[in-house]
Amino acid sequence: MVIYTQFKPNSCLCTFVNVDAKLNRQPVPVAYPTNYGEDARYLMAHRSCQTLITAGQAI
Repeated sequence: MVIYTQFKPNSCLCTFVNVDAKLNRQPVPVAYPTNYGEDARYLMAHRSCQTLITAGQAI
């Protein structure tokens, strides 16, 4: 008997929230990419977030 197993890589999506000392949410200042690498990572994260929102998986 042969059993085939399909492996999937682990992934993790971390969400950070800016809070004050009393754990009240605070606005987060806008961050602008300053080089090509940062811009690429920002665009990838933005697209990932939009995919989760479209799929109804975002909070």
